[in-house]
Amino acid sequence: MTPMFFGTSGRALFGVYHPPTGERERELGVVLCYPFGHEYMRAHRAFRQLAMLLARDGYPVLRFDYSGTGDSAGDAEDATIARWREDVSTAIEELEDTAGVERVALVGLRLGAAVSVLAAASRGDVERLVLWDPVVDGGDYLRELLEARCEWDTGGAGSSVSVGPGRPPTVHGFVLGDAMAADLQRLSLLETQRPACNGLRIVVARPRSDYDALAAHLSTPQMPLRVECEPAPDNWGEVDHFGSVLVPQQLIRCIVNSF
Repeated sequence: MTPMFFGTSGRALFGVYHPPTGERERELGVVLCYPFGHEYMRAHRAFRQLAMLLARDGYPVLRFDYSGTGDSAGDAEDATIARWREDVSTAIEELEDTAGVERVALVGLRLGAAVSVLAAASRGDVERLVLWDPVVDGGDYLRELLEARCEWDTGGAGSSVSVGPGRPPTVHGFVLGDAMAADLQRLSLLETQRPACNGLRIVVARPRSDYDALAAHLSTPQMPLRVECEPAPDNWGEVDHFGSVLVPQQLIRCIVNSF
């Protein structure tokens, strides 16, 4: 693994590059697109394991933090969907330069899946796209965030959604700025164009009607799409007292095997 900063000096992004370690070096790079907030924290170990397994199979992999998140530059309250989409494009170009590849795959989890669809639709070098438990409707997701409460929440100081004078609201300790909230309200993958990529998959831990609707929307007569369900315990949106991580081994292996 190689930690690195890339992008511009005024908008540096932090990432971790996993060079291919398998016997066969692939000509396809993989960019991993994290989810938002507490889901990012729960997914961190799973993304690290996914990156290592893909690298072991010969794929160069880059996982990175969006602007205003993790160790990347920027303020969380200034984050927008458009900026994160640009960050994905910057990460694609960095991986292509670093690994010497011309084609990439995107694997996005939850909100990262929605951002990866938007990024892929604006580019011609995304060959594969894996949507992992995708956020299909941003308005529904926003309501879930604003209604979020930890099991021990009493509505007082322990509230998982907090607002203070002059401060943006936070959800489970992560800032949700006005611009991002407005973007989520407008976001719907059912209104986006299908990215022009050869491989498109939806991999989920449990069946849902919005996943089926997304599969129908993104399907074409030449490339029908179905939802692949690989049951996994727990839920990304839940947070317990210890901030536990999730590592759905079978689902991760399912994604790796799809390449």
